[in-house]
Amino acid sequence: MKKAREKNIYRSLNIILDTINIIKPELKEEWRDFVLNNINDDDSCNIVSVVIHVMKELEDDCYLDDVINKVCINDFKLSNTVIDFVKNNVQHFYLCSDTLKIDGQNKSAQLVKK
Repeated sequence: MKKAREKNIYRSLNIILDTINIIKPELKEEWRDFVLNNINDDDSCNIVSVVIHVMKELEDDCYLDDVINKVCINDFKLSNTVIDFVKNNVQHFYLCSDTLKIDGQNKSAQLVKK
């Protein structure tokens, strides 16, 4: 049991350090708590990984809905409930989430690159 706890702490520290540059500065402590609270079992840890994966994909693709579809549906085959959880956390924590806009024609959230 102690080894599993140590492994989870090590994993969470790596996640926190790996994501430091894509999280809103004012939410870094909240992000740390989110990671630590969701690292204790494989399912929760996978959700954290998907949130991170989506945020990193947004660096290359400007449409949040497209990235969500690619990552959450095509790659990970997640349920709608989990997809909503991922999307909400990306919008909350992601450094550039304040630049998300809704495209009036297709109602797709678009990340506007500066």
